[in-house]
Amino acid sequence: MSTHQDKGKRAFVIAALLSFLGALAHLLTIFAGAHRYRTTGAGEAMAVTVPVLRDYYL
Repeated sequence: MSTHQDKGKRAFVIAALLSFLGALAHLLTIFAGAHRYRTTGAGEAMAVTVPVLRDYYL
């Protein structure tokens, strides 16, 4: 029978693993480079707004 403390430890371990996986995904994205980042479709909205913003800065 699990105690309340065991459930808390299990939840902490799961949260730590998910946090680690999120950090690992960020590092892999950084090392993969911009081309791979754009290949996944990420940053698409940012890429679309660049020409619009360029009119304001030039």
